[in-house]
Amino acid sequence: MLARLYAGIMFAAVVVVFAGYGGSAASSENSSPDSARQRFARNYVAAIESKDPARIKALIHPQVLACKNFAEYFDLGKEQIFGNQPGPGYKISFTALPGDFKLPMLPPDKFEFPVQPSYQLQIDWDRSTDGSSDNHLIRLASLIQFIAEKDGAWLLVFPCPNDAGIKLAREMIATGQKQKEHADTLTSQLKDPLRAELKAMLVEGRKIDAIKRYETATGADLTTAKQVIDTLESQGIK
Repeated sequence: MLARLYAGIMFAAVVVVFAGYGGSAASSENSSPDSARQRFARNYVAAIESKDPARIKALIHPQVLACKNFAEYFDLGKEQIFGNQPGPGYKISFTALPGDFKLPMLPPDKFEFPVQPSYQLQIDWDRSTDGSSDNHLIRLASLIQFIAEKDGAWLLVFPCPNDAGIKLAREMIATGQKQKEHADTLTSQLKDPLRAELKAMLVEGRKIDAIKRYETATGADLTTAKQVIDTLESQGIK
């Protein structure tokens, strides 16, 4: 799970999912509304939905595209970028960033913004546990990117890796892929009655209980248990 978290942070496309009670996703506008930024955000969502790398690249700052290792970095991060698509009714907000902003958790000796971002773009949406509008157990998801203005247009800004950074990115992606494959294998080996019990918990919105139940039943560690339950959930719980 840590490798997947680092991968998400490296590609500045972090999705945070947690359980809570409420209606629709709330997002606060931390800076005054700007039509150009709003329009950019909608174009960005459309580009994600298209799953077309060229459409995403058209929204990236040219100084980022010119980075030595960015072409490989982008290819490594495509799954992170296109795998997190905002749902219906998403909300957009922007937060002004300090002039010395650095991306948390990334080693500064390996990653650096070639252009300093001026705003954080955040897109929030609701994911109900069973897809129904009357289920009040909501999973809130947030997609975060960083943007800067150039010649009157807003553009995506990614941290660029140096040679040591791209090596770290390769390692994190490889580790995350191995973890995913292991979780897929364990999920495919799940048999009833445990599988049915876990799916029932997910239907009821009791994801944390499902993770704990898998831990207890199999002796797996927390990271493995969460990955298995995430995989089971992604396969459909109805």
